[in-house]
Amino acid sequence: MLVKKEDRDKKGRFTKEILPWNKGKIIPERSGKNHHFYGKTRSNEVRKKISLSLKQKYRNNLSPWNKGQTNIYSKEQLKTIVEGTKKAMKKPGIKDKVQKTQYKKGNIPWMTGKNHSNETILKLKKKTRDNLKNSKLRKKIEKTFFKKGIVPWNKGKKAIFSDKNLNNMEINKKGFYRLNPKVRDNISKKMKEFYILHSDMKKKLTENTKKMWKEKKGFKEMMRKKANERWKDKKFLNKFHIAHKKAMQDPEVIEKIRKARLKQIFPKKDTKIEILMQDELRKRRILFNTHKPLFNVCQADLIIPKNKLVIFCDGDYWHANPVWMKKRKKTKLNKAQKFNRKRDELQNKILKEKGWKVLRFWECDIHKDIKNCVDKIERVLKN
Repeated sequence: MLVKKEDRDKKGRFTKEILPWNKGKIIPERSGKNHHFYGKTRSNEVRKKISLSLKQKYRNNLSPWNKGQTNIYSKEQLKTIVEGTKKAMKKPGIKDKVQKTQYKKGNIPWMTGKNHSNETILKLKKKTRDNLKNSKLRKKIEKTFFKKGIVPWNKGKKAIFSDKNLNNMEINKKGFYRLNPKVRDNISKKMKEFYILHSDMKKKLTENTKKMWKEKKGFKEMMRKKANERWKDKKFLNKFHIAHKKAMQDPEVIEKIRKARLKQIFPKKDTKIEILMQDELRKRRILFNTHKPLFNVCQADLIIPKNKLVIFCDGDYWHANPVWMKKRKKTKLNKAQKFNRKRDELQNKILKEKGWKVLRFWECDIHKDIKNCVDKIERVLKN
């Protein structure tokens, strides 16, 4: 019987009406030991060629015949498949091949040191989103989630894991997150990217945490007790101090702290000198802003942005006023005074380079004659 093109699908498969001529038949001349390929194996070159040809076909939208189909095999066929695999696994040659392909301790997986490209990551994300739109698949996933009312298996139980297992768990956690800085950096980058893409998730988390602190009874007290117990522990304190010293030696950490410090208003309350200056400026109807960061360099006490003027009210002790130092007969500077002086010089330099005017007033001058200090500000504004 000749087979026509009409008898096949678009993918070259037989229709249900027509069956191949040799289905269910056994030809003794070509079966068993009489087969021309009996006891022979293909070379590695031939296998590579076959695999490459199949890959190219699958790239050209060739799908397997059983894709998306279920209940293809009968129970009898499944039993024969299972028995055949069990018999094959008893043979030493096949067992060795399977064991080589399986992952064992000491073997390095093929994906170590490799990462997916950005294109593949985007494709995977799109596929997951498309799959989640399917209602049936979504219901299956929801069944696996932990729901309200379901009691976890280990609730109220103690001493479930042995001491060895617990120690191994702690070692794995420390080794994976703390001892590997690359892993921590990758996780932080991925979390930042996730929150940038899903800004709604971040808002929901912050709202939920605020509700926990406000609505839940005894939550604040519980957290405070835990914090106090931790700070009383000597081991934790020693670890904290060692980690803090190491972190403060790193220049990148110091820069991050400095930038975060500029965004904060410190001190929370204005000093007496700043209040005197603010009151005098308000009397003369001069508009100004307070404690705003500029160029990631400083947080000025008073700013007049229209005229690009920055005003600092410096304390005599902390900024080492030379007049105040002579009266007290002090020649040497503290660490804080040296740091503040260097910082003030650097701030003045950068602000002048950016085209801003800088005025600094000492504590003693503001207390003596505040009007004279504000007169200087008015002269600069007029010029």
